Amino acid sequence: MEISFVCFENSRIFAAKYRMRMMDNDMDWEEFDELQDLIPRYENGLKSGSAFFFDLDEWEIIIDYYLDNMMIDEAADALDHAFQVHPSASTLFIRKSRLYINMNRMDEAMECIKKAELLEGENEELLLAKADIYRLTERHEDAIKVYEEILKITGRPADIHTTIAFEYEEMNDFEKALPHLKKALKYNPESEDLMHEISFFFEMSGNDEEAVKLFTGFIDDHPYNKFAWFNLGLAYSNLELHEKAIESYEFALAIDEKMPAALFNMANAYSSLYHFRKAIKYYKETFKYEEEDAITNCYIADCYEGIGENTEALTYYNKALDLDPDMSDAWFGVGRVFARIESPAAGIKYYEKALELAPHDNDIRYELGITLLSTGEYEKCIEHLEEVVKADKRFVSAWMNLSLAYAILDNLDKAVSVIKKGIKYNKEKAALYFRLGGYLYRLRRIEEAFFNIEEALKLNFHRRYELEEYIPELLKESRYLDLLEIYKHANISDNRKPFNN
Repeated sequence: MEISFVCFENSRIFAAKYRMRMMDNDMDWEEFDELQDLIPRYENGLKSGSAFFFDLDEWEIIIDYYLDNMMIDEAADALDHAFQVHPSASTLFIRKSRLYINMNRMDEAMECIKKAELLEGENEELLLAKADIYRLTERHEDAIKVYEEILKITGRPADIHTTIAFEYEEMNDFEKALPHLKKALKYNPESEDLMHEISFFFEMSGNDEEAVKLFTGFIDDHPYNKFAWFNLGLAYSNLELHEKAIESYEFALAIDEKMPAALFNMANAYSSLYHFRKAIKYYKETFKYEEEDAITNCYIADCYEGIGENTEALTYYNKALDLDPDMSDAWFGVGRVFARIESPAAGIKYYEKALELAPHDNDIRYELGITLLSTGEYEKCIEHLEEVVKADKRFVSAWMNLSLAYAILDNLDKAVSVIKKGIKYNKEKAALYFRLGGYLYRLRRIEEAFFNIEEALKLNFHRRYELEEYIPELLKESRYLDLLEIYKHANISDNRKPFNN
């Protein structure tokens, strides 16, 4: 199972990122003591039909209240009343543009902005309203230009730099977004959200080395910032420097021992190093500070599976399923355990359930295919492995086992055809050439067989053992022995390469 590293303390998987609404600037109306009777006074006036006596600032507060609470009809009525008293107030046209934005009437919203510009000229509130219209109509470059104008006059540059970064993100231009996030962090070095965003943007741009530099430098100035240590660990994890990642998470935990995201990510790092018992310890420790969840139980089960403690693995996979019955990884894990403990028929049922929940997961489909192969259900096996190689033409093991299913059915011609197709997409993989050579040898197409065996020996001399197990009589054939003598020094190291090579 693939390990996920998280970016938020209170979220296991990065699903929704911090966002600002520059236009809204919502007030906490319950704490607005100075004019807390304003809305009731206005609404009572509406009911009684009495005259209104509000100055412009009060009208703005009334309208903002309704807009912020998405009370569209009430906001429209308030605007009508306000315009009767202040027909040339630019701030009312700005609020009317917000009303039209909420109604998705963007052209009319922009017309209001133009009227406000004629009345007063550009100011920050007006520019923010204009930028919001550009943003919502996906005119991101225009929005950025306006935000850059706002930077010249604003008293909150961190917010504006952050918003510009998000506009670049909408354009999938993470490299241009990052400098603005860095500037925002300089203005607001205590912002947890900014650090998480910077980490995410570095990850999306594939520039984790720069993330290490930035967070290391930041820590020099802010050594007790747990979020900086956490995100440094995340950058190291993305670089697969798991020992360094663990050190960073340990510093974060030294500052705040009740930081479950650091515990969770440290467990992930230990798991990546195959230190499964340590990983289990830290996964379980997260439960001291937050409720148990399915993904953590599933990862614990995966670790128990890694050390061969199948009963414990099943216990935690089932805990995961109790918490989330639709978790395909947990169904998949139970299937793997059953397949391993010689209950492949039970394993198949769990694989099928996992595949039902995640029909595009090629790993699940592959494991189901080879388990069907082991139980002699060759036609079903072929059906699934055909789907695997269709989705991923670089899946060498799938090509190998698909061909094997045909070979077992005594359809060596089809097995040859499958392997040749696999080689078309994986010309550097010795295992495929060895397998093709073996099939051709069985078909007595000797010259073609030895051509492919020689190609395989050139690529990886040490992968010949599988061929020799399949066709042991080759070890008595002088032509094969001569090839071994020629190519035995082609690979100096005797390290075996992975199966899919």
